Amino acid sequence: MIGNFDKAPPTPAQLRSVGQLLGWRLAVDGVNPNGTVALTSAGGPYTRFPQGVTPTLPSIFAHRDVGDTACPGNAGYAFLERIRDIAARFDQPPNAQDLAESLQGGAIYSRWQAMGGMNGPLGAPTSPEAPGADSSRYVIFARGAV
Repeated sequence: MIGNFDKAPPTPAQLRSVGQLLGWRLAVDGVNPNGTVALTSAGGPYTRFPQGVTPTLPSIFAHRDVGDTACPGNAGYAFLERIRDIAARFDQPPNAQDLAESLQGGAIYSRWQAMGGMNGPLGAPTSPEAPGADSSRYVIFARGAV
């Protein structure tokens, strides 16, 4: 993720994109996004580990885990588990939480939230927002559509 996520968190789109990219790349080599990896340090003035040390790290980790930096910032770091979860299911259909996050910022999302969101009469989204006739947009939910 590019940016300063010290105070403002990454957007849902950033989290999805980073998680999907990492999920694809780790799957190419058969690496579990929720697993760990042992990496041998090359050393240097900006690393936490001297040359030759082999720490065990999560498969998806941040610069701050190995280097003398706060990257990606506290608000970004708080989402590493979410990124790992997305990466672990990058090639599976999106779940209700993924779909709800993808709707954020739109008129349909606002209306759905005003109606109670997941606990409202429409229930969870089952499709992403899609184009309809002319300039209309729609989303299918468990118990209806908007």
